[in-house]
Amino acid sequence: MKEKRIAYLDGIRGIASLIVVFYHYLISFYPALFASDPQFSHTNSNIESSIAVTPINILYNSGFAVCLFFLLSGFVLSHKYFINRNLEYLSSSAVKRYFRLEIPILVSVIISFIILSLNGYSYVQEIAGYTKCSFWLARLWTIHPDFLDALNEAFVSSMFYGGTLHYNDVLWTMNIEFVGSLLVFIVLALVSNLRRRYLIYLALMLMFWKGLMPVFIVGLALCDYYTYKERAPLKTPLIILFSLIILYMGSYQRIDHFTIWQPLDRLQKINQAFPYLIASVLLIMIAVSSKKLQVFLSLKWMAFLGKISFSLYLLHLLVLGSISCYLFKLFYIQMGLNYFSSFLLMFILSLTFTMYASYLMYKYVDRNAIRFSSYFYEKLFKR
Repeated sequence: MKEKRIAYLDGIRGIASLIVVFYHYLISFYPALFASDPQFSHTNSNIESSIAVTPINILYNSGFAVCLFFLLSGFVLSHKYFINRNLEYLSSSAVKRYFRLEIPILVSVIISFIILSLNGYSYVQEIAGYTKCSFWLARLWTIHPDFLDALNEAFVSSMFYGGTLHYNDVLWTMNIEFVGSLLVFIVLALVSNLRRRYLIYLALMLMFWKGLMPVFIVGLALCDYYTYKERAPLKTPLIILFSLIILYMGSYQRIDHFTIWQPLDRLQKINQAFPYLIASVLLIMIAVSSKKLQVFLSLKWMAFLGKISFSLYLLHLLVLGSISCYLFKLFYIQMGLNYFSSFLLMFILSLTFTMYASYLMYKYVDRNAIRFSSYFYEKLFKR
């Protein structure tokens, strides 16, 4: 598998980022899509509760999307090393990783701090009352702005501790991403050339089984499998079977009453990501094997979505809490549009704005973060 052939995986990353965006907007404005409870419904037919217990929710299942992010990280970060076996790549990547992630994170937190300071999240509590999402949306941005607290969240909490985050709630994944990335580089350096390395991969998965770290190791092992030698493409019947399994496991939700996913509840108790991990692995296997899917994932708009995916992930919640809540109040309360029309107009305008803002973030922040991390390594660490 030549190095240039994995560019299509950026398209999957872009899709995963969109799923997270859909998740946050839908849980904020249509919470019955998750709780499957009529008390949260906004339609007379309560169609949201019906959709919640179908595989359609794979389109907004953030658990699947986040697992896919981590698996892709394990796969993509390993790929260049498996192609050229250059140990300097591992050391340089490990040194660069903090600043590669940190600079866009810092910018997102500063933006959120400015919005909070200007009272830009002032409609969140009110809108949560209308949308019936007091259990999540109403709990965001309830603090007074504190610049030192914001800097601590950007530089320390998000990267090293995770936990409660006040300015940008999506940053809870950054600690996992950072530590998981370093774990990948360490494993590659120590065991990737051993003959029975897959046994060590398995041992590491079992060692970290309760958390999300095994997802990175699975991504690494999957990359090792496909780069070690050319693999025969999957047959069409197998692709169809894998697709059905992806639809079933990738849409998994744990709901109190009986659902089609109840057999998966025991697997989820073993590891919270297990159903999503299986779905993610099968999706990558199909992508690596299917030329047609690779062509689709390499389309210009898919490539664009992949490029801005990190920025989109970091910025969309800030837009939701500020511009989106204002627009929804404008359409629903002040203009008197019905609930669905207000949501649809708000979402289209918000997504358009977020995509453009994400492009600017990618162009002026994300790419410069990559350049700065390389400069930092060259000046301080390279011989």
